[in-house]
Amino acid sequence: MSHINVDVVTSGGIPWGVKRELANIVRDCYRHFGTKIPYKVEVLIVDRENSVKNLLKEEKFKRGLADSTDDWLICTHDAWRGYPRIIVCYERLVTLTRLARIGAVRHETAHSALHCSLEFSIFRVPDECRHAAMVKSIDMAVLEQVLYHVSAAVKDCEATKLLVNSGFIDCQFAFGLETLNISEQDKLNWKSAAGNRKARFIYESA
Repeated sequence: MSHINVDVVTSGGIPWGVKRELANIVRDCYRHFGTKIPYKVEVLIVDRENSVKNLLKEEKFKRGLADSTDDWLICTHDAWRGYPRIIVCYERLVTLTRLARIGAVRHETAHSALHCSLEFSIFRVPDECRHAAMVKSIDMAVLEQVLYHVSAAVKDCEATKLLVNSGFIDCQFAFGLETLNISEQDKLNWKSAAGNRKARFIYESA
């Protein structure tokens, strides 16, 4: 394995042992991934969910990007700095079992290996999709949001495939079991979207 610089940055009250554990998880993943690794990765651990949302909202505003923190999960990733960054919400991470926590961090580490450049975050809507949206009277903003959800799903599948091929199966199963569930808020969202054609289109893509 080539040398990789894993830079762990914290915000708020994060125990030192958590920093060490997450850094070890990331390094262990890269050892299994072989050549599919970036030269550097930053792991940002933030103590509170509200702090994460505010941080990402501010960063996206500075870059002129749409805010998508409403669908914020336990961990996420980006590559706006020219190298991948894994962002972890400690407050939400600790609600999972240990195996699922490891699975969550490994999932984002796989993203950092596969989708570590801006080409995976910036893309144009294909002409055929634009034409179909025009025929069906779908706004471009709606189409772009749907394409964002679909692309995220494709990248999630690629990340999971890399992890499974690397032998990380149990943790992904545990992570999926604890996070892929229908909440009461999901049911309310669907009830609100079901009667609106555009809102339903977005909801189903997500």
